[in-house]
Amino acid sequence: MGAYDDNTNWEKYLVDAVANIYIDWRSQWVANLNGASESYKKETVPAYYDLLAKYDFDGPYLLGDKVTYADFAVYQSIDNDMRTGTIPDTLPPALTKLVEAFEVWPNLSAYIEETRHAKA
Repeated sequence: MGAYDDNTNWEKYLVDAVANIYIDWRSQWVANLNGASESYKKETVPAYYDLLAKYDFDGPYLLGDKVTYADFAVYQSIDNDMRTGTIPDTLPPALTKLVEAFEVWPNLSAYIEETRHAKA
C-alpha cells in the first residue's frame, strides 16, 4: 500500500485489526441494503462505531497524523451508513474528527458534495 500502510509491527497490528472490524461491518451493511433491520440500526451499527472508538485514534487518523488504508475504510463505512440512513445520531469524538479530516481534502470534498444526495 505504500504511503497508506504502516511502519512498526504495532502499527501493522492496529491497521489490520481495524480493517478486519470494517470487513465484519461491511458484510452486515450489504445484508441490510434492501431495508435495514432494527437489529442492524440499533445494535450492529452502534456496536461497530463504539468498538472502533476503543482503538486509540490519536487524531485525526488511527495512527495520529498518518492516514492508512484502514482510515479510508472507516470513513467509507460512515459515509455508507449516512447514505442508507443507518448512521447513529452521534459518533464517538475520534470518528467525528476522522470525518472532518477527510472532508477537508479538496478532491474528496468535491466528490462528496457531488454524490452526497445519492442513497445506496
